[in-house]
Amino acid sequence: MRWICVVFLAVVGACMGSGGDAKDCDDTAEDCDTGSESSSPGPPGGRDESGATSSCFFGESICIEYRGADPDGWCADTYGAIVGAGCPEGADYACDIPAHAHSDYDAPATAYYYGVAESDVRTACETVGGSLR
Repeated sequence: MRWICVVFLAVVGACMGSGGDAKDCDDTAEDCDTGSESSSPGPPGGRDESGATSSCFFGESICIEYRGADPDGWCADTYGAIVGAGCPEGADYACDIPAHAHSDYDAPATAYYYGVAESDVRTACETVGGSLR
């Protein structure tokens, strides 16, 4: 089981999944926190400059473009909300995460942050061995 908590604990203050066995969750399950609070996660706009075919939202503030073989499977495994396009334009910060820099990333990824304090983004990015830009 992958735990994305390490990546975003400093930013969102809570894990998307917590200890014990994983529950089978979907966006409508009352006892599961998928990190999505709306049917249209993330800020408005469209951005697909990276070639990502899908992206993964964690709440309204974090979008990740994972470039592994199965980005949708990775997103589901980390309790994110799958979006069928790249992350929207207008991110305040981006973190380039190399493959294998952290156990959650067996392929490179880019995390985009919207409306999050730079100090929190810096901490989260450094935690996964990424480079902030």
